[in-house]
Amino acid sequence: MHIMLNDYGGYAFSMDLAEALAQRGHEVSYLFSSASASPRGALTIEMPRLRVMDITIPDNQKDNLIKRRRAEKEYGHQSMAMVQKLEPHVVISTNVPLAALGTLFTYCKRKKIPFILWWQDALSLAMRSILSRKFGCLGALIGLYAEHWEKKIVRGAEALIVISPEFGDLARAWGACADRIFFIPNWAPVEKIVPLPKVNDFSRRWELTDKFVVLYSGTLGMKQNPQSIVDAAKYVRHDPDIKLVILSNGVAMPWLQQEKVRLQLENLLLLPLQSAEDVSAVLASGDVHLVLLQPDAGRYCVPSKVWSSFCAARPLLADIPHDNYAAKMIREIEAGVLWSADSKKCLGEKIFELKTAKLKLQSMGKNGRHYAEEHFVREKISNQFEFLLSRLCHSGGLQKDLLHAS
Repeated sequence: MHIMLNDYGGYAFSMDLAEALAQRGHEVSYLFSSASASPRGALTIEMPRLRVMDITIPDNQKDNLIKRRRAEKEYGHQSMAMVQKLEPHVVISTNVPLAALGTLFTYCKRKKIPFILWWQDALSLAMRSILSRKFGCLGALIGLYAEHWEKKIVRGAEALIVISPEFGDLARAWGACADRIFFIPNWAPVEKIVPLPKVNDFSRRWELTDKFVVLYSGTLGMKQNPQSIVDAAKYVRHDPDIKLVILSNGVAMPWLQQEKVRLQLENLLLLPLQSAEDVSAVLASGDVHLVLLQPDAGRYCVPSKVWSSFCAARPLLADIPHDNYAAKMIREIEAGVLWSADSKKCLGEKIFELKTAKLKLQSMGKNGRHYAEEHFVREKISNQFEFLLSRLCHSGGLQKDLLHAS
C-alpha cells in the first residue's frame, strides 16, 4: 500500500510511524515543511520504501496573520500537487494548518482518495479563542467560519484518529460517525529518546552541570503562557543554583528575550531548538521539565512534550488544565507534579520545593520511563494503524488487496 503521511511539523512520533510502516512493506511518502519551525524528528533517514519530502514555502511568520495564512495555503496547494503526482492509495494528515488541510481534504474527496485525519488539535476552537481576544466580533466570526470547515473535515474523513477520549467526545458532538473514530494516544520514540546522565556535552557546553535546571523544550506560543516563565525566573533569581532553560523557535521567544534583557534575568537561558540527534542529551540536562498550557487551550491541545519527558526519565512540573489527558496521565502514573496559575503557591515556590526533593524527582522520572517502555512500543502502535487500514479495506474505503502490498 502506498501511504502518504503528511505532518506539517515533521514531529518525531509521526516520523517513527512512517519508518515502522515502511519496514512492514508499505511504500510511505512523508511530507513536512521546515518552515513550520517545529521541534522535528530525525528527517534525513534513508531506508527502503520511505520517501521524505520537505515542502518549501515562505517562512511562516506566525505573528503576522496574513503572511501566515498565505504560507499555510501554499503548503496546502503543494501537498495537493504531491498527492496528484504520487497517487497514494491513502492520505493520513496530521498537524496540518486548517488553511492547508481544507485544500488537501477537498482534493482527496474529489479524487476519491481515502483521507484519514489524525486529529492533534481542534484548530478552529483555538482560532476562535485567540482571534476573539484580538479582534472582538470580527475574530469570532473568522473563528466560526474556521469551525465550519473543521467540522466538515471531521465528519467527512474516512477515518478519524483522536489522541484523547475528550477529542472523541468532541468528534461525536460534531457529527462524526462513531465507527470511524479510532483512539490512538500520541507517543514519543522510546528507542531514540533515552535516559542519559545529566553531565553530558550539552549541559557542559552551557555550564548547567552544577545547576538545578528547569527545562522547557518545544513549541512556545502565547497559549503556553510564557509570562509564567518570566514570573518564575524573577521569583528564583536570587538562588544562583537555579537555571531556567528554554529551547524553542516559537513566536514567544522574541518577547521572552526582551523581558530577559529588561528585567536582567541572568538565570534565564534562551536557546533555539537543537537537532534531533541531541534531544536525549538536551532533555537529560533538565532536573525537571516544565509543561505550560493556558486553561482555555486545554480543550484542544495535548502537549506531546510530556511523552518525550517520559522517555527521557525526567519528572514534569506541569501547569496545564487538570482535566487535560496529559495531566491525567501524569497524575495516574505519578510522573510529575501538577500546578495551576490560580493556586496559592506560585510557580517559583514549586521550583524551590522540587529542588529539595531529589529522591521524589528520581522516582517520578523512573515512573515516566517505565510507562514509555510499556506503551510506546513501535510494534504495538503500528498494529493499531494497520488495524485502522484493514477496517477501511473491509468497509470499502480501500481495495482489500492493498493492505499487504509491498
